[in-house]
Amino acid sequence: MKKLVSLLFVLVFTSACIPTDDEVDDGPSGIITPQEGNIVINIEIELPSDAKLTPSDLIVSSIFSDESQQTSGNTAVEIIDNDGLELTFATDRDDNIVLLGFVNPKDPVSHKMNSTTTAQVLLLMHPWAMDLTTELKLQLIEEVLSMPEYELLRNEIESEISSENVDLFNNQALLVSLVDLMDAVVSNDDIEKQANTAKKIDEVKKPLSINANGNVLTVTNIDNSMAYGIKLLGADGSSEIKALPDVDKNLFALDQIGRIVTLQGFRPTEQSFDITNNQEYSIIAKNGLLFDGSAENNIVRSKNAGKIVLSLLGIISSSIKDAFSNDECLNALGQFAFGNVSDVFKSLSENQISSEDFLSKMTIFLLNKAKDAEGVLEKCGQPLIKSERLKTILKAMVKIEEVFNGAEFGLLVLDWVRYPNQIEFCLDKSSGDALRCDAISISGDLIFNRIPIGKPQSRVITIRNNTANLFKILEFNFPKEDFKSEPEIPTDGSGIDLEKGSSLEFTITFHPESEDDFSGIFEVITDLSENGKATVEVDAKGVFPLKSDATELDFGNIAVDESSETKTITLTNESDVEIVLSEVPPIEGYTFDTSSGEETSIPEQSIAPDDTVSIGVKFKPTSEFEDYNKSISFKTDTDQEDIIVNLRGDGIKGLVLEVLSTPNNLDFGKVDINSETGERKSLRLSNPTDISLDINGFIFTQEADGGSYTTSLDNELDNPSGITLASGESREFTITFKPDEIRSYNGEFVVDNTGSPNEPIRIPILGEGVSKELSVDPDFLDFGEVEVGSAPSTRTFTITNNLGETTTLNIQSNRPEITTDWINGTELANGQSRTVTVQFNPDSSTTDNIIKGTIEIKNTNLDELAKVNYEAKKKENNLNILEGNWLPEWTVLTCEPTPTSNDTQCINHQNPRPYIFIPLANANCAGEVCGIMDFNNIRNGNSDTQVINEWSYDDNDNSVTINIRSRSNGFFFTDRTFIFNGTYNEGANTIIGSYESEYIGGGSAGWKNKATGTLTLRKEQ
Repeated sequence: MKKLVSLLFVLVFTSACIPTDDEVDDGPSGIITPQEGNIVINIEIELPSDAKLTPSDLIVSSIFSDESQQTSGNTAVEIIDNDGLELTFATDRDDNIVLLGFVNPKDPVSHKMNSTTTAQVLLLMHPWAMDLTTELKLQLIEEVLSMPEYELLRNEIESEISSENVDLFNNQALLVSLVDLMDAVVSNDDIEKQANTAKKIDEVKKPLSINANGNVLTVTNIDNSMAYGIKLLGADGSSEIKALPDVDKNLFALDQIGRIVTLQGFRPTEQSFDITNNQEYSIIAKNGLLFDGSAENNIVRSKNAGKIVLSLLGIISSSIKDAFSNDECLNALGQFAFGNVSDVFKSLSENQISSEDFLSKMTIFLLNKAKDAEGVLEKCGQPLIKSERLKTILKAMVKIEEVFNGAEFGLLVLDWVRYPNQIEFCLDKSSGDALRCDAISISGDLIFNRIPIGKPQSRVITIRNNTANLFKILEFNFPKEDFKSEPEIPTDGSGIDLEKGSSLEFTITFHPESEDDFSGIFEVITDLSENGKATVEVDAKGVFPLKSDATELDFGNIAVDESSETKTITLTNESDVEIVLSEVPPIEGYTFDTSSGEETSIPEQSIAPDDTVSIGVKFKPTSEFEDYNKSISFKTDTDQEDIIVNLRGDGIKGLVLEVLSTPNNLDFGKVDINSETGERKSLRLSNPTDISLDINGFIFTQEADGGSYTTSLDNELDNPSGITLASGESREFTITFKPDEIRSYNGEFVVDNTGSPNEPIRIPILGEGVSKELSVDPDFLDFGEVEVGSAPSTRTFTITNNLGETTTLNIQSNRPEITTDWINGTELANGQSRTVTVQFNPDSSTTDNIIKGTIEIKNTNLDELAKVNYEAKKKENNLNILEGNWLPEWTVLTCEPTPTSNDTQCINHQNPRPYIFIPLANANCAGEVCGIMDFNNIRNGNSDTQVINEWSYDDNDNSVTINIRSRSNGFFFTDRTFIFNGTYNEGANTIIGSYESEYIGGGSAGWKNKATGTLTLRKEQ
């Protein structure tokens, strides 16, 4: 639905807030000066957000607004200062109506025009509403707001208002929606009730009655909304004419929306005449629809016609109907109408057109003669209407009337048509008393209305002989059988004598034996040669009086021992006779709301005509196995068959509790009293019933009680309101078993207040608290610092089995450098201890310098777990820093050769050639020098056979130590020793320090050289 944008443009016309020239399109200032008796009302204009028009494009009017004073965008209108509904409308520059609304100047609320008010006004802009009071109109427009047909109409209006060229009354979809709404308002699916409504309107066939009391004759208008002209004509030629006023019919009681239920509030009118002379009088009454030129007809003709014209105008303005309803204005309006469309009135009088066509023609007449109508009303001295504004609205009414195809109601016209144009009475006052002129008079009535079959009803009539002689009553003719009289009229033709001036009472009993309409004419036949018959109208129907609005009550699934919501059976007495409803005996599983409270039976009671009795029924099953498909039989004191209402319902246990965990029981087994988490089981509570059920708490009975069992719903259940499960709802929750003592915790888990207090939900719950642990000592191992390649670091811990049974253990470390001597799958008896040896042995793949972790000990039977935490440090060796080839740069500082040395100057130690060091720790060398220098040019094929090549690096001070010894099997320097101490410079990638070397060889020559100096080792790139 589109959302209206409120107050897109609102002008409030006060002395302090007058529109400027920029705020209006034309006109001097937009200020309205009302004529005398009128006031100015401000109106808010609400257009849809996507409307192409703006408020400044619109002219807001009423039929009292002077066209010359209208200004585009002006939201002030002139209306009569009265208590009633006044139509307002907004037109575009082409005089097309865009919005409709209504205001009541006595109502302090703000007045608006939008799609909502437009839809409401369209409903009331039809002759159907011409006789509705202001109160009824307000009630109607309020009640239609909840109707889906109204919402469809409002959407169509809003869509049209948002279009490029707004033309409400040529939008066929909009008009169809309006027809649908009107049909919904005035329709009635209950045909029988509709017939009763029509009967109430036509209840009095003859609207006039006469009564003579002494010398005064009174003529009474019982229920005609039209006035009558009464002519009293004496046998001596005297005559007198008076107007008998109309009855003001106030339609104030509606059934649902717009359907008339009662026409209460009628106040009959009277007109009296003096009848002092002893003679016969003729009374002639005419309603103005005769075209005979008689004075009694013409005395009321203009007034009655004026009322119709004024009622049509009242659709637009309630105040007009009040202000112009005096006799002077009514006569002026009537003369105006007869002077222009007398043929229309004549056609109505002669039944040549329907009342609907008459109203349509009258609307078109006002449209064509709007200017003349303005002049007629002006002569009444009342607030002036503006004919051009009136024509705008009447054009719209004609469009609507064409769509609706005639008025649904319009009691003024209906009364004028349905009652006789002329009614005559005859009164004989030849003696002291005044009598009807009829030879036979019948007093009393035979209005039975609706009578229950099998419950006869009687009426009393009095037959009077008004003649001067005796006559015989020979026969009674009834419309149908099922009537009888007391006394009965003899069937042998002898009849019953009735003396002159005397009367005889007869009791007429109506005993219907079938459901039918027995209405018609009751005829009295006498032996009089003239005027020997008299008739009385009979209104009688045979009915089965008791009606039920329900044939079945289905309560669905209800928890055992719980009561369902109340379902109601409404019984109606659709007759005009009180009936007795027999007692209804108890029905298993059901209770009834009575005046004494909730009972198992329904007491005997009476139902007045057209009255209803509401019987509340509750379903309260006591077992889930019982069949509760029952029925109620309602018996009356008539011949009507029992009214049967079937009852349906199933009793079920209430809440359903399921254990979702596997296995699906509440056996928690053995649980360690030192466990931090305990054991859990998952459950689900469901409510399969058709009512809401309360859960007030959970109970753990017997030894199970003690705080070791808890549920995830405990906090909610601690609230005063507890937990409520609606129909079809379920809740999943857990029970946790966390024992604090070594013992059994067996009992029952009970759901409290499940809706079945006699059979609560109970499930066995079992659990045992035990002391279960695998103890370790110590539970932390510190391996210290271990160098890669050196001997592993060894620690031990002891496992003790306190699980209460032999167990199989698996031990696993989370790091490959940590190993144990335990063989997985080894058993450990209860109470037995075993020492486990653990080694830390880092290798080249060990990247962390500090290693922390856990050794897990798992029990394969009980899934228990013990842990030993550890910490170890990896120490770096020299190979990690010094691996690769290093090029030496020598500086010989001292040389100590033996006298027989072949290198007395230690020249070989100052050779600039690139001697290559090959740091292969503890390795054998073959065919090459290991570590010191290349002697291949002077070794004569000697080869090394043994080597000590130790390199070490201390990361604390970056110191490097090299200790090399080689042995050859040749002649030259077979034993060589080299010791170096230096410092590693990571940035320069050098090692600088001092060295000492000693060479021994030469065989018997005894060569020996010893040299010291400095050495720079530079990493080969």
